[in-house]
Amino acid sequence: MRKGQNPAKMGAQAYQPSQLGILILVYIPIKSGYFVDSLKILKYQLASIHKNTPEGFNLLVFDNGSCREVKDDLYKLQTDGWIDWLTLSRQNLGKAGVLNWALRGMPNEIICYSDGDVYFRPGWYESSLKILKQFPEIGMVTSQPCFYDSLRGQGCAHFALRSHQDFEFSTQIADAWIAEEYVRSVGNKSDLMVRYSNHAWEVVCNKATGVKAVIGSSPFQFLGYKHELEKILPLPSKHGLNKDDDAQITVRMDKLGLLQLSTLEPYVYHMGNEVDETTVEEIQRDRLDDVLNYSLTRSADTNNNQISRAKRMFFWLFHQMAKVPFLKLLVQRFYNLLYEYYAQVK
Repeated sequence: MRKGQNPAKMGAQAYQPSQLGILILVYIPIKSGYFVDSLKILKYQLASIHKNTPEGFNLLVFDNGSCREVKDDLYKLQTDGWIDWLTLSRQNLGKAGVLNWALRGMPNEIICYSDGDVYFRPGWYESSLKILKQFPEIGMVTSQPCFYDSLRGQGCAHFALRSHQDFEFSTQIADAWIAEEYVRSVGNKSDLMVRYSNHAWEVVCNKATGVKAVIGSSPFQFLGYKHELEKILPLPSKHGLNKDDDAQITVRMDKLGLLQLSTLEPYVYHMGNEVDETTVEEIQRDRLDDVLNYSLTRSADTNNNQISRAKRMFFWLFHQMAKVPFLKLLVQRFYNLLYEYYAQVK
């Protein structure tokens, strides 16, 4: 039986989500070996997002079967204000499985997906959003120029722009430092350095606004309108992490005629599974250690300041009254009378 009325029915307002929602996928099954730095990297990722993203976004972390210690740390991060929504899964649903789940469930108009080891630099959202708004029929934008074409040159969606007088195509050689950074992020493979040192991007330009973008995107991080991203669902999910499953994101998008573009500069950086010297330099440049400490303190201060001086005095008075046995009894009776009254309200 129900007694009284749920207080939430008394005019409580539902939370209104932000336009931007950021989804991060986490999988740290152990805190040793390959994953020894993974939690530290995730915290720096969260700090970089909070530092370098304009105010007004929601952050969802989907834990895809991490160990208990990591889940406990994620819960603390949420309690401390770093994470808005936290989903904990006992099983590894695979990256595609998580996208099937989360892209449909997130209430935001624009969604950014990211693997759990990506550093977000200043301007990542503004630059990607500009591209998202300046090109028609666009599926997703990656905040790093696309070196590796998962469609292996077979993409067709961009052909629709070639006959459009408002857009023009050109080629552009990648700057050496951008190529070096990309190769370092995937393991300093010498054969890749040879392949990408003089890599020519295919670039499309909106002639009216001058906004340029590289043809191609990468599923490790991307931004898109929710209603467009949902069109590729459901994705086949057969493995925890597999390049063929990953490729289905870009394959399906191209078949739907949706553009896949990326920025000309790397506004995100793939940290990988190790905090190396380059990552340390990036962290120090953005002072992320200070960000982590300051934000946690600020969050606690903000919560305290939400209670006005009058309310603090009110609670102090009741606290003092509760110390006196007779007055404590009166306070308890007053509370019970209020409860009885509201329990009768229909």
